[in-house]
Amino acid sequence: MLIGYVGWGADVEVACDYPSAYEVNLPLTGHLESRGRHGTVTSVAGQATIFRADTSSLISHWDATCTVLGVKFDRDWLDRGAERVLGAEPVRVAGVLPDQLRLDSGAGQDWRHLVTGLSSHMPDHRLFGDQPIVRQQLAGAVAAGFLLAGCPDLGRGPIVRPRAISRVVDAVRDDPARAWTAADMAAVAGTTVRRLQESFPEVGRLHADGPPRRCPVATCPRRPASAP
Repeated sequence: MLIGYVGWGADVEVACDYPSAYEVNLPLTGHLESRGRHGTVTSVAGQATIFRADTSSLISHWDATCTVLGVKFDRDWLDRGAERVLGAEPVRVAGVLPDQLRLDSGAGQDWRHLVTGLSSHMPDHRLFGDQPIVRQQLAGAVAAGFLLAGCPDLGRGPIVRPRAISRVVDAVRDDPARAWTAADMAAVAGTTVRRLQESFPEVGRLHADGPPRRCPVATCPRRPASAP
């Protein structure tokens, strides 16, 4: 995954393709006009244009004031991630992604905040340079956030049963040194990242509405004595 700023300082037209990569351009200023699958796509601040891997594209007007924050994903890496994050069949993400993504609310806005926050540290090239686990975690978070924002109708399913949640907790407890990602935990539960996230509070409510849990007296927390 790569993140970077691009601006030309002039009105330009750009014919481009992205071999083995998906490109997401977030205009910070000005506007970016391109030809999508279903017509002209014009993105401004609060929106993003998505360019598919191995597909010839035309940016028909990159205006002189337009600076974009670009995010590039390796095609195969993102496609593999989609299988785990969204529970999609092993097909290319290109078939389900929209031409444009709204970034002014909801999951899209959350993803924009994540990406812009990371980009603010780009001048420090040494950041986590000797910590590959951290870099992998951050890249995975950016990819998962993008997929969840761009494919809101995928990755949903029945509630994850409490037993599956317990498997996740046990797996993490048994291997605390592992750099666990949301996709890893979803795989243990046999579900998608989106459904796993939604199921934690739902399972919590089921326990809250059910009968009180029993625990040995020795392990139950003591309540402080009430004041006389």
